[in-house]
Amino acid sequence: MVQGLQNQVQALSLRHVPARRTKLIVGIDYGTTFTGVAFVHENATDPKEIKTFTDWPGALRENNEHNEKTPSVISYASENPEQEGQDAWGYEVEPGSKSYAWTKLLLDARSQAARYDDPTLRTHMGRGLLQLPPGKKAVQVVGDYLKKVHDHLIDAIIEKCGGSDILDVTPIEYWLTVPAIWSDKAKAATREAALYAGFGSRRIDEINLIPEPEAAAMLALKTSVSETDSLVKPNTGVLVCDCGGGTVDITSYTIARTVPTLVLNESSKGDGAKCGGTYIDRNLHKMMAERFGKAFTSLPADRTGPNSRFMVTFESRKQQFSVANTRKSYKLPLIMPELEKKSVTTPGYDKKYKDVILTEADMLQCFEPVVQGIIDLINDQVQSVKKRDEPEVKTVVLVGGLGCSKHVRDSVKKWCEEREIRMVTPWSGAWSAVARGAALHGLGAVKIEKRITRRHYGQEIAEPFVEGVDKTSGPLWDRRWKDLWSGETMINGHMQWLVAKNTVFEESTEIVSSWITHCHESGARISSNKIYSYAKDKAPNDLSAKGVVTVGNLLVNFADVDLSRFECKEDDEGEKVWRLKVKVFIKLGARQGTLAFRTTIAGQECGETTMDFSGH
Repeated sequence: MVQGLQNQVQALSLRHVPARRTKLIVGIDYGTTFTGVAFVHENATDPKEIKTFTDWPGALRENNEHNEKTPSVISYASENPEQEGQDAWGYEVEPGSKSYAWTKLLLDARSQAARYDDPTLRTHMGRGLLQLPPGKKAVQVVGDYLKKVHDHLIDAIIEKCGGSDILDVTPIEYWLTVPAIWSDKAKAATREAALYAGFGSRRIDEINLIPEPEAAAMLALKTSVSETDSLVKPNTGVLVCDCGGGTVDITSYTIARTVPTLVLNESSKGDGAKCGGTYIDRNLHKMMAERFGKAFTSLPADRTGPNSRFMVTFESRKQQFSVANTRKSYKLPLIMPELEKKSVTTPGYDKKYKDVILTEADMLQCFEPVVQGIIDLINDQVQSVKKRDEPEVKTVVLVGGLGCSKHVRDSVKKWCEEREIRMVTPWSGAWSAVARGAALHGLGAVKIEKRITRRHYGQEIAEPFVEGVDKTSGPLWDRRWKDLWSGETMINGHMQWLVAKNTVFEESTEIVSSWITHCHESGARISSNKIYSYAKDKAPNDLSAKGVVTVGNLLVNFADVDLSRFECKEDDEGEKVWRLKVKVFIKLGARQGTLAFRTTIAGQECGETTMDFSGH
């Protein structure tokens, strides 16, 4: 299973490193439809030393060098007796078996819909093309799949090392990519699934997240420095369009400097939507349902779902399709018993060969909403960069699985040429660019110093109640309370925005969430405060305003705080109550890729602070 790895990671030379083992950097691109992995040693000096993993179980050996990714699909033995007690994953999953794909999209199922999202996506969640096994949540299924990836990866490294004793002292730094449009909850869920799978579980290892377009930008621009300097010049604008299986991410950068390190700054708030390659698949399903009715919709998921022969063949047709092709029809294998019974011929179905026949017009109908969404996202970003008075976008870098589609490439290239913008793909290929870029980031060869917030972040605050001004009925009427210290009647529900959308921030930037907590003598030494976000440009003052979304609940454990240092009163029941001012410093650009926290009470750091995303 792992013999083919020897040709890929020869450069790692794990047998020839000093006693203090050289760190291994691993980039992981967990995608909606496919997953890729790339390796490099921390002492590498050239991006060409980054190796893409291609030895995936179940893949055809004669295509090994082309297997840069493995399908993001898993089938459980409990639902597939023919698997004889063994769960299958990736290429091992047989077409027609009960399997689970596209699960990544369910990690962000509750986020607000973006402007260019597939409008049918939510109708598929939890059923049809987006299913979960009974009793399992999305994060568990993703964790099960990633554990298969992790275990296979570790087995391969051990074989190359020559034994687990070498691996035991070799630190591994994992960089797991996530869509830039992911909510904070989805990022935390992705990290949770990866930790469950074993990534970063050893004391000497670490795991961090990196946005997919950021990884792609690093790879594309750094390799351009190596191959040609025409693309990478200081004070020039570059837009990265990562077209994946589930999402499309758009981020633009200004090249700040190229030596000694390539440094990028975001030039506008990034954008994106859940309108990737699986949107095309859902359009096909919609077309089939309209054309064939129950003859198609009554078929089980193992016949029409993501890993069926029908959809596997369509995946190949998607990559081949172009209006420039001489081929004008495309066949997909599918037996529809209801149509077999009919004596008349059904247009679009070949009874003799049991094929669905798609015309060029049919393929365009599946593609066009997606292609138009991609172009609209690119156009919006180009205009946004202009409004911020940043260097204009003169180059568009197209990456990702859907970015390999000839029709998508041709369409984006045509749009770019009409505006005198150059469209390029990475020298070393678009499909594995994200995984290799993630590994490159671990080398520190490229830095992004300045990023831009994609939404407002804030908290609810209480203000003195004003009769006739504040609402006395409706969603806020029951949020009045009496301040034990001032005696004033207060009312919750007002918003205090801690950082505005479109704010430039760096890795060290912190925002501060502060509040007063009242600790009762009989109560738990835990204080909480909800953090909210808002995606539109002008943030509202009222918590009940449409579009204000709960990010999560900050939980501060202050059991180690000496309460005798603080002011104390007795409440109406005679119980002691202490008044403490809590400050939580929230780091937006933390290395780990999720929100990071530190807390002070009376100026001293204390306790443990976490964010609870459950129920949000």
